[in-house]
Amino acid sequence: MRKEMNSLQLQQLPRYQVMMDFPHVQGRRWVVLEEDYLAVARQRDRLLDEVEALLRDGVRLDAVQVNCWDVRFISRAGMDDAAISIEVVGHYAAPPVERVVGENYSGDLRAAIDQARAADVDPPERPKFEGHGRPLARHS
Repeated sequence: MRKEMNSLQLQQLPRYQVMMDFPHVQGRRWVVLEEDYLAVARQRDRLLDEVEALLRDGVRLDAVQVNCWDVRFISRAGMDDAAISIEVVGHYAAPPVERVVGENYSGDLRAAIDQARAADVDPPERPKFEGHGRPLARHS
């Protein structure tokens, strides 16, 4: 007696059984070989990582828009063209009206925006950051 299997049942079977049953299935059926399944799983993982990165970038762009930050790319005279620093500048009513809320000296825009997102709401003129991009605590 031949038993028809749905896609969920096929997914739950060990791959070699699916491959063995393939010649015995009448009509057209979707069958995933183990190699194809592994390739699709790797591609799915890459796409999920890419979607997560794009979502994080969306959060960063939203922060720039909501806070009306300026992003400034600075190339110092006499330095290599690859040596570009980035400053994220916030605008405030009290002096100083422009304050650097995030910065990165290796040209990493994402790191500069992440610093700005982690900065105080009302930062000093230029906040201090530790090596990992987190703001240093103020001592009062």
